[in-house]
Amino acid sequence: MAAVAKQQKAVELLAGTGISFGLHNHWAEFEAVDGKLPEDVMLDNVPELFAQLDVYWVAKGGQDPVATVKRLADRAPVLHIKDGPLDPPQPMTAVGKGVLDMPAIIAAADESVLEWVIVELDSCGTDMMEAVKDSYDYLVGEGLAIGNK
Repeated sequence: MAAVAKQQKAVELLAGTGISFGLHNHWAEFEAVDGKLPEDVMLDNVPELFAQLDVYWVAKGGQDPVATVKRLADRAPVLHIKDGPLDPPQPMTAVGKGVLDMPAIIAAADESVLEWVIVELDSCGTDMMEAVKDSYDYLVGEGLAIGNK
């Protein structure tokens, strides 16, 4: 519960500033501990906290990213998306070239809440900038994101 206390303190310090505080997950927040997901414990105990869902790590943690995005849609204004084989240390790929169903994942978000779809690659088996461009082209070309060009 130390993490919850620190998050609550951060939320309190930011109150009235116009700055919100979000939780970016990795796989461990989606591996159950005593039957509960750490992500849920933190969100349940800090109602002002928003979920900055990293859908790759949700899947790596053993959870369904579509169901998770849908379940937390009202708390998720930001989706961090990455793709790959879900088999670290195998490198990630450009979005759309891995195993995740990006159209279904993004469709599960609440359009009235979702503000950003952010490509994030921790590692990549190809040139990183090429993978970012390919990810952008895929997301915009498939109508999954607006882009900024």
